[in-house]
Amino acid sequence: MVRAVVDALTGRPGSLLDQLSTQMHARAAARRYEEAAMVRERAAALSAALRRGSRVEALRRAGRIRLGLPGGVVVELDGGVFRGVVTAGAEDRLPFDLPVSTVEPLVPIRTSAAGPDGAREITPELAVELLTVATWLDREGHRTRLLDCDGVLASPWPALPTFAGGIPALPKPTAA
Repeated sequence: MVRAVVDALTGRPGSLLDQLSTQMHARAAARRYEEAAMVRERAAALSAALRRGSRVEALRRAGRIRLGLPGGVVVELDGGVFRGVVTAGAEDRLPFDLPVSTVEPLVPIRTSAAGPDGAREITPELAVELLTVATWLDREGHRTRLLDCDGVLASPWPALPTFAGGIPALPKPTAA
């Protein structure tokens, strides 16, 4: 079980989520609906946490990103952290109604020493910034254009199941 949890947290969540899905369906088939719902809630929480972590890591690996926003505004992110407006359109406004002249990172981001793998530690302030940017991109990504990316900006495939109430978990692919 410990190995399954470590695998799930280090990038291979499929086996653990599959086990939870199997438990959920077995309990539902046995008409133990409350227990099935508890397993589903735990699986949903784990899946959501893994998705958040994956989005944050994708932003960190991407390096410098330039995004084109509505109105001709171009913003720059560095490792997922908002660094500022590169250019602004005639409106001189960001889509979230902050004047360009007042835009700066809302939280001073403490830099920390690089770890053995070269990655910087994620401080609480940095975690908040990264999750805010990732959540905003999830919500507003359809209105943005990726103009430039120094690293690799990719999402894991296949997507993790959501285990949302009333929505069955994604079925396992079957061999043809």
